[in-house]
Amino acid sequence: MRQIVVPASGGPEVLTVTKRGMPSPGPGEVQIAQEAVGVNFVDLNHRAGTPYPIAPPFVPGIEAVGHVTMLGAGVAEGWLGAYVGYAGPMPGAYASHAVIAAGDLVRIDPAVGSETAAALLMQGMTAWYLANRVTDIRAGDATLVHAAATGVGQHLARLLRAKGALVIGTSRHAHGVASMQANGVDHALQITDPADLPALVANALGQRHGVAVAFDSLGGFYSLPTLRTLRAKGHFISYGLAAGSMPPLAIAALSGFFNDGLVGSIKVQWASLGDYLDSPDLRQQAADAVFQGLASGDLIAPSIRTFPLDQARDAHAWMQEAGRSGKAVLIP
Repeated sequence: MRQIVVPASGGPEVLTVTKRGMPSPGPGEVQIAQEAVGVNFVDLNHRAGTPYPIAPPFVPGIEAVGHVTMLGAGVAEGWLGAYVGYAGPMPGAYASHAVIAAGDLVRIDPAVGSETAAALLMQGMTAWYLANRVTDIRAGDATLVHAAATGVGQHLARLLRAKGALVIGTSRHAHGVASMQANGVDHALQITDPADLPALVANALGQRHGVAVAFDSLGGFYSLPTLRTLRAKGHFISYGLAAGSMPPLAIAALSGFFNDGLVGSIKVQWASLGDYLDSPDLRQQAADAVFQGLASGDLIAPSIRTFPLDQARDAHAWMQEAGRSGKAVLIP
């Protein structure tokens, strides 16, 4: 089998094509012949060694689609030949074949092509659990979604709109604003300076009561300004660090007593797919909802750029370009 290895942290050039013997599944595991591998921004973080360090050497990748070709002991015969995908187990997806615990798999409708499935599964399931499992979004709630022009943010904005929420989306780029507007976001903001965010959100709302929920995939210098957009008892949900690690935050600051631009009784949390979709039934429910959303039009597939597995370096370089939209998919 062929696989991509990160022998040491660095840029796209460190991604190295290697060969190894075919892996055999252990108890509770299956072997998958992979047909499409999704490239996610967290893969670039893993490769670079920050802000989510993984000790090299390792095979990157957390998302793939294919067919089950071998069963380990204790796995039901019905899995053999099944069209499946996985999103979340880390790392190891950049390969022609993989061994995965059967409990981590979701079944995929054969009508959904492998490239589309690999482009949508991780981001769509993430958006689904954020919109439906982490917080209680009600019709009329004002929400803030960072990076709402691409990736998880785009799907999340559509799911929130389908629930009747008002969505304020952000992008750092003018073309991102146009994309958000075309995608039905209520207020599409271009953010060039994170410090401007509270005033821009207040202006969009027409008042300073703030948003009920803020979904932050950026972190870094966006974190505190995002907290300042919340109403009292608002909910700040962090699920990514695209702009770097969050600065330190004192719990007492969430009281609103210290004249630092924060209102009172704010809830702050990190939300991970593995914690919220922590059973096979929940993972399958999320995957089914994603592909049903695709069929109904509540979700739309991203534009897809395919690369041969051996050109993973080019895929990472393409993903790193400023303002890049769309999804890279590796074809083993």
